[in-house]
Amino acid sequence: APVISIANSDLIKKILKTKKHVVFVSFDSPYMLSFFNKADTYICSFGNTPASQLAMYNALFGANDITGKLPITLPYTGFTIGHGINSFKL
Repeated sequence: APVISIANSDLIKKILKTKKHVVFVSFDSPYMLSFFNKADTYICSFGNTPASQLAMYNALFGANDITGKLPITLPYTGFTIGHGINSFKL
């Protein structure tokens, strides 16, 4: 199961309550969304290496494509295996 500190969990919940558009980025388990399913947009990199972080940064700011499909179903979210995205760089 994903591990997150209580302080970080509380901070994320406060951010999600602001009613602003939130992009939730996970560099760990895709199951993290099951705990924070109020996020408007959820992207998972499945890795926490510097290369993964740089690729995510470039994707979020339009320099890289964002493509992928879930290899699993995420509980409490409505996202099932095979759900995905194809968003091409600007």
